[in-house]
Amino acid sequence: MKIDNFNATNLIKTYSAQNQKGKVGSKESQKTEGSDKVEISPKAKEILEIKDKALELPEEVDTEKVEQLKAQINSGEYKILAEEVANKMLDEIYRR
Repeated sequence: MKIDNFNATNLIKTYSAQNQKGKVGSKESQKTEGSDKVEISPKAKEILEIKDKALELPEEVDTEKVEQLKAQINSGEYKILAEEVANKMLDEIYRR
């Protein structure tokens, strides 16, 4: 079975759910009929590990800044500078 980016998210969710229940790799999960076999690729395992680490990070929200932005948006003072947005997008693309 080939796993591409399209179904990798569903695979990770399924694997994560089974892993949390303790079924992955247990004798209970190995007792199956037939000869079907599923192998999790190293890339999928890496993605799962990164996701788990990201979920462990504390959420840091600058509530003061959020309130300032809300006030600017509500008053119509918040301006989006397209050139700055484009430059930041390009910086992000070329940084990788």
